[in-house]
Amino acid sequence: MPAGHGSTTKPSNSSPDMSGMDMRKSMGGMIDAIKSMPMSDNPDVDFAVMMRADHQDAIDMAQVALNTGKDPAMRNAVKKIIAAQKKEPAEFDRRLARHEQ
Repeated sequence: MPAGHGSTTKPSNSSPDMSGMDMRKSMGGMIDAIKSMPMSDNPDVDFAVMMRADHQDAIDMAQVALNTGKDPAMRNAVKKIIAAQKKEPAEFDRRLARHEQ
């Protein structure tokens, strides 16, 4: 595990990390949104709604990493994640549309 991974403390000589703050902000919004989503009593619909939100938040988090990251290999991985994740919300939208009929 990389140094500092999973740790909530920063060395006293470090400066504020805007990318980390942005990442945390995007994750916090997702968690709050999923916790407050009303349930429909249809597990298929509830799963699709929550997963759609989860995938959108993954895109948002990955975009922060792409905008602030420096490692070329990680940036390439992030680009692939964004491309893959962008397909998922549309798939959940199609499935939800079938349930609305």
